[in-house]
Amino acid sequence: MDQKNIDFRDIIQQIRDGIFITDKDRKILFWSQSAEDLTGYSASEMTGQACDQLGFLCSRDPEGNSLCTTDKCPLLKAMESSKTRVYPRLFFFTTKWKSSLPVSLTIGPVHDPNDEISGALCIFKDMRDEYRQRKLAGEIQKKMITTGNIMRQGLSVEIIYKPVEDVSRNFLEAFFLDDNTLVATLADVKGQGVSPPFFTVIYKTLFHSAFSRLKFPKEVLQYINQSFLLSTPVEGSLLSASMISYDPESSEGRIASAGNPPALIFKKSGGGFDLKKVLDVTSGMIGADEDADFSESPFSLEKNEFILLSSDGLFNAEGADGNPFGIEGVKRFFSTYKGQNPMNDLISCVQNESAFPEFLDDLSLISITAV
Repeated sequence: MDQKNIDFRDIIQQIRDGIFITDKDRKILFWSQSAEDLTGYSASEMTGQACDQLGFLCSRDPEGNSLCTTDKCPLLKAMESSKTRVYPRLFFFTTKWKSSLPVSLTIGPVHDPNDEISGALCIFKDMRDEYRQRKLAGEIQKKMITTGNIMRQGLSVEIIYKPVEDVSRNFLEAFFLDDNTLVATLADVKGQGVSPPFFTVIYKTLFHSAFSRLKFPKEVLQYINQSFLLSTPVEGSLLSASMISYDPESSEGRIASAGNPPALIFKKSGGGFDLKKVLDVTSGMIGADEDADFSESPFSLEKNEFILLSSDGLFNAEGADGNPFGIEGVKRFFSTYKGQNPMNDLISCVQNESAFPEFLDDLSLISITAV
């Protein structure tokens, strides 16, 4: 078959996902048959309309925030960055029948024959069935995670949990086993859909069971890894995790990691906080090898120093220049920080520098400060 004899418009019209194409001003040039079937709006109604002027198409996140502002619009971001993105969270269209349609979005730039960006492409997939499942899984997960602050034994512990949508791949927790032992953990399931919350349930159960009888974080990770492989029938299920045990009386702690980003220790300086130490404890992920040996590193905290645990969503967040925020971005932020709400302000900084309107990955943070 000769490619020039193929009617690509006919092929597009047979795709079940909704598709529309806009020019650089976000004026709709093409509206597929599936887009009409899903929303109730015909091509004749949509073609020629500027999508940011269409209230029903102004996709909103679960909190009801519009995405059509110039700093959030995924179409504009795709044209500015010249990159295609599958957004991990669900968005919501309002159909002609006044019902809410949860959709997943794939957004990318459209190029003209001279390879100049001439518009944007949006593919939206009906996610009503999966949304119902995600809501249930998300409710289960929310009951497992406690966020907020802990002030005890000369320590200030802050736990921040920012999932991209109802279902998160992250789990985090911090609590005192007794007056002399603070434990904290942050885990990240490698997978999509509704399965991650159930793997985090397994992780939490094993975590609590292990710390009731084991002393060191590396021993706990080893126990979790072996038990996880035995209790998880799905082949290829993996999760990364970091784990801390800290004695506030001696100011000494230990950290072990299974494929998670490094922990960072900052110390107070005249103009902010300096990066004192990078605790890069490299080991394989949980679920990869039954005989895995996990590394562990000691650390200490002096007054006004803090240790930061984070999911990879923080370090991998892509800036407007196309580079990830990384450890250097965190270091840069704290070097001049003089505010009173450092973790939330850090998240705001990452979002403000991002090339995209939404975080593309779950963001979880635990900070432990010696006060």
